[in-house]
Amino acid sequence: MRREDILSRFSSATDEDIKFLLNINSSDIGNALNKQKSSLDTALSDLAAANTRIKELEASSGETENLRKKVAELEEADRKRTEEAKAAAELAELTERFDKVAGEREFIHDLVRKGVLNDFGAALKDKTYTGKSDAEIFDSLTKDKDYFKSMNPPGNMGKPNSGLNGGDDLDKLDDAAYYAKIFAEKK
Repeated sequence: MRREDILSRFSSATDEDIKFLLNINSSDIGNALNKQKSSLDTALSDLAAANTRIKELEASSGETENLRKKVAELEEADRKRTEEAKAAAELAELTERFDKVAGEREFIHDLVRKGVLNDFGAALKDKTYTGKSDAEIFDSLTKDKDYFKSMNPPGNMGKPNSGLNGGDDLDKLDDAAYYAKIFAEKK
């Protein structure tokens, strides 16, 4: 607002009236400018704080990604550990059932035992064997197979021909002398 603007509206206004109105107008403008400046300062301060926070978040995003990877690795390790524990428990149960039906029979080799154990585990899951007992399954897998050591091992029979005429010296003879001696004793 200017002096002329006041005089154009209020022709009877004195210099004091004009000065008073101009001071009020200046005060109002100053107050409005101060409010805007204060709002602008607050907005600039908030913007600076936001920019600082953005920089902090950008700096920590690498850490966040590392943490995500570490969490994923730990979850995978836990999943593997759980699977391994489950597999170990299943193997322990299978081995217990297998040993129970195998009883005192001794396999000719540990590899044979492992093979029959694997077959036994597969048969337990096979629908063909549904309703059969563990013993029936085991017997069907081992029937007529030479998987076991003999329950009656051979006795100590000594060396061959040890009872004939002094025994051990027969091993030192050539074929002709050996047969001559054997047939001479039988006459």
